[in-house]
Amino acid sequence: MSSYDVVVVGGGPIGAAAARTAAEEGATVLLVERRSRIEGPSPCTGLVSGHALTALGASERSVLRRIRAVAVHGPNAHAILRAASDKAVVVDRADLERELLERAAAAGVEVRLGTSAVGAKRGEVRVRGQGGVNTVEVGVVVGADGPESETARWFGLATPAEILRAVQVEVVVEGPEDTVEVFVGRGVAPGFFAWSVPAEPGRRRVGVAVSDPLDPSEVLGRLVAQRLPEARVISSIAAPIPIPPVAPIVGDGVLLVGDAAAQVKPWSGGGLYVGGVCARLAGRAAAAAARDGDVSQGRLARYEEACRRAVGGELRFGGAARSILRSMSDAALDAALVALRDEELAGFIAREADIDHPSRILSRVVSNPRLWPRLVSLWTAVRTADTGRLPSETRDPV
Repeated sequence: MSSYDVVVVGGGPIGAAAARTAAEEGATVLLVERRSRIEGPSPCTGLVSGHALTALGASERSVLRRIRAVAVHGPNAHAILRAASDKAVVVDRADLERELLERAAAAGVEVRLGTSAVGAKRGEVRVRGQGGVNTVEVGVVVGADGPESETARWFGLATPAEILRAVQVEVVVEGPEDTVEVFVGRGVAPGFFAWSVPAEPGRRRVGVAVSDPLDPSEVLGRLVAQRLPEARVISSIAAPIPIPPVAPIVGDGVLLVGDAAAQVKPWSGGGLYVGGVCARLAGRAAAAAARDGDVSQGRLARYEEACRRAVGGELRFGGAARSILRSMSDAALDAALVALRDEELAGFIAREADIDHPSRILSRVVSNPRLWPRLVSLWTAVRTADTGRLPSETRDPV
């Protein structure tokens, strides 16, 4: 029977980063990934910050676009926030995964594509590959197998508090190459938002995420027909998005990371930065526990606490922000977007906003008294929007 210090279930970016870190810490590591080839459409928009690539340990070889602006479309109003420098990049997700798997293998990880984990318990994992089903001994199992994690089920760990249903299509259509478009409103994307992200030349990734029991395909179909009638769809893929919190994410001989642990930004559904940060922590914790011969839940709880210290504050802030946005009526959303046409306020937000650390803008607002009257005006407009219609001169054509 083969034996490893760490077995990582799932070879996406988070699993590859965790495996590589564990190997760099001196552990013997096996990574199993059920896909035999890393290719094809991905449910990921590929929109990340440079921080995310650093957290994952990736280069910029997969970068397709550099993003400087976001255009937010409400039911009857819109606003554009444009920065003077790059705020994010769009990556080729498959190329990013290939690079991270290559780097994991170079660090000493045994990478097995076309191999699935079919069961696990403390101390062992059963895997199915070309040679049939085999059992391997293991110190720590790292579950990086997504929001509907089999690893979590095998070990009786928690599941995400909420699952959004998302669908994304890749379309052939022209659009601004440095601008991400966001669509909000109860008639567009109830409970979340829709997006349009530039990808390869002449193509965009257009998607939506909604709460159950809505069908995201129907919602997206209406959006594309209304907003991008000239677009030609060339691929489509659906996926769940877990919304935190989840606890515990560790057990005896197991820890979860990435989507399996709902390490996802509640305000955007993105998981590559948060998951990348926690993947490094997971790899270090798994390697250390296996090395010391103590893979108990109590020992691995240090990893869970480290994740809370690293990303917990931003996830809590994001959850609160999402709750506020979900409670806003369409009229309130339109009022906020009209207020964001103020050049000084919009310029400040575009300059200071950080997609990975949105809470930091609060301290910067507090230290900039010139903005306070504008923020009061924005808040007043939002609070009173439901009492009457927006002035006609501030409304955009539908």
